[in-house]
Amino acid sequence: MNTPLAFHVTKKSLRLSVRCTTNIAAFVAIVVAHTGVHAATENYTTQTENFNSLINEKNNNPPYSGTYNNGAVELANYANGGSFGNTPGAAAFRTFTINGADENAASRPLQVGDTFTITGFTSANPSAGGYLGISFRDSTTYANFFSSTDNTTEARFQLDSTGNWMIYNGGTARDSGLGANADRTFVIKITSSTTFDAQVGGTWYYNNTMAASGGSIDSFSIYTFGDSNANSFWKNASLADTGTVELGYVGANGTTYTPGVVSDGLAANSTSTPVANAVFIGGDSGSAVVLNQQNTYTGATTVNANATARASHANAFGTTAGGVSVTSGGAIELSGGITVDAEALTINGTGISSGGALRNTANDNTWQGGVTLGSASSVVVASGTLTLSGNTALGGNRLTISGGSGVTVAGQISGTGNSDLLKQGSGALTLSGDNSGFNPTGGNTIYVDQGTVYLAHNSAGGATNKTIDLGSGVSGAGTAALYAIGGRTIANPITIQGNNTTALTIGSDSTTEDNTFTGNIALEKTANFNAGSGRNVTFSTGALSGAGGLTKTGSGTVTLSGNNSYAGATVVSSGVLDLNASSGSAAGSTASVSVANDAKLLISQSDQVSNTATVSLSGGTIQRASGVNETFGNLTISGASTLDFGSGAAVAGTLQFQTYSNSGSSTVTVDNFSVGNKLQFLSSNFNSGNLAQFSFSNGYTTSTEGSYFTITAIPEPSTYVAAAGLLAMFLWPVRRRMIKDIKSILGLRPTGRERIEAYRRA
Repeated sequence: MNTPLAFHVTKKSLRLSVRCTTNIAAFVAIVVAHTGVHAATENYTTQTENFNSLINEKNNNPPYSGTYNNGAVELANYANGGSFGNTPGAAAFRTFTINGADENAASRPLQVGDTFTITGFTSANPSAGGYLGISFRDSTTYANFFSSTDNTTEARFQLDSTGNWMIYNGGTARDSGLGANADRTFVIKITSSTTFDAQVGGTWYYNNTMAASGGSIDSFSIYTFGDSNANSFWKNASLADTGTVELGYVGANGTTYTPGVVSDGLAANSTSTPVANAVFIGGDSGSAVVLNQQNTYTGATTVNANATARASHANAFGTTAGGVSVTSGGAIELSGGITVDAEALTINGTGISSGGALRNTANDNTWQGGVTLGSASSVVVASGTLTLSGNTALGGNRLTISGGSGVTVAGQISGTGNSDLLKQGSGALTLSGDNSGFNPTGGNTIYVDQGTVYLAHNSAGGATNKTIDLGSGVSGAGTAALYAIGGRTIANPITIQGNNTTALTIGSDSTTEDNTFTGNIALEKTANFNAGSGRNVTFSTGALSGAGGLTKTGSGTVTLSGNNSYAGATVVSSGVLDLNASSGSAAGSTASVSVANDAKLLISQSDQVSNTATVSLSGGTIQRASGVNETFGNLTISGASTLDFGSGAAVAGTLQFQTYSNSGSSTVTVDNFSVGNKLQFLSSNFNSGNLAQFSFSNGYTTSTEGSYFTITAIPEPSTYVAAAGLLAMFLWPVRRRMIKDIKSILGLRPTGRERIEAYRRA
């Protein structure tokens, strides 16, 4: 349970009494910064001449009730005797003014943050049926001023037939347990337009609601009714502007407290000098203070340990001047589709029961101000989405973002020392700011343990020399994804790791534009390399290394153009995986390559895969670009598949495999098998008998040399017929000379007709 911060300030000095675990120096700093150390106090001398009016009600002759001075600083009233229905009463009314000694000075109703203190003495309990007390009112008029139904009474302290001092707000009473026969100090502190805290004999009673809706406290009345003890006196009183408001203190588990509008106050001696109010949220774990009003206070807001501030209005925390801080163990909850004005926010810790120091509980909400971590802290989005549009300063701390819904950090992230950002939970985190200044001296920068992180800026991942870790985190289980969106080039090194229960994905989803990753990627575990529909994700410049492999997912194209050496399996489960390294091999050390039904492995340049990598086709396609030569390991067929030799002006090229097996006698279609193409098996287990399982788009011839079985593309028979026809057309004009030359060679005499024709031409 939180204990209150209580203090009393005079014009000459600042006396601060702190009764809580809050750091005293920090509290003093808050008071100095946000109250301007104004803290004026006005004294109200309890003498009859300082009251606006003295009233006797139902006073029979001789007088049974009245008010009188007892010395120079005490006032008493009495009401004794009287028959039923004519019970006498007496009251003294006083308006609050800017000069406590002058009841005719300018009036000043009690303000939010005001503390009014008065001391009373009673020598013994009143007689049965008798009452005495002090009433705080919204006017100096009255109707049955001692009645619980009097709507001009906002609150009161009353010693009645129970023998104890009671706190009344409307028809509700709270028993202080303190009787008469002693000096008792009574305090009323205004916490909002409709709420107050009260103190009797040093004990605070929080979260009281004023009796009259929308009223204010303009005056107070000291009253006696019935058979009250005549030896009871009201002593010194004072009014101070404290500059602080405490909300929700001693709220028990499960309780909800909703104050009215919280505003700034006024100096106790002024009708116009403002006093900034600082607000402190208290309560037990499980309780909550609901801030759903258009608050106008300008001081700081502090959410204490175990307390929850439930904000559902854009001005829940007042104006932008003060700033908001969450003590470790406290929490802010956002709902209602609000955009909180640019309040600077400082958070500490993981909230209540690790629920988050800042929580989004419903609707889409935005915090516009900057966020600073005072220690390792967490933000949780349980429902709806949360946008942090200001800059986020981690200092040397870890920020954990988790929950099942989305978070967008739109401003810049900065950090030093061992600061880092950890993403947990199934929701998505979008980083859209220029985070190039996020350059901690130790560790990595954007740990993606669970959920999805979207990089929507080239420098979203922090300084380019800092590593993004995908999959290790803390829990190391579930699913985690790292996506670039919006046509980005991500230069950060990336480490992909985690245990065997973690499904990891890198690349892009189905958002617009193509994206590129240029940093080195350490594949310590196999990960999904994803490209959404119609998108191309390129992994270039940097190298993919490590014992892990990759699985191509999504219907788009993933291009590997770096000199890679990862050793795990390469699986093309959907879409296209394009191997296109101009220097080195895009999948040079991969242990195996498998291509699923309707998926494609595209070999855009020669020598992209290890010569020993086993190839499995279960309905997929291996396609080579024009002029490409590639050697694989063993080829295994388990479904109707395709070897596509591509097309283009320079189509020559060879696909080589080691052994061959076809578990289901499935057809292997060889497309675009043009002149200059070769399909070669380097093991004697392939022979002409296997050709029945192949369907070639063009003619071919086969040859065997040692253990090599080579299938070479040749023109189709129709091509020969067309060539013969062209040759005949070319030779027709010279056919007769050819015949003559042939006859001459053979020594045959020309015919008579030929001789006559020869003479004629001569």
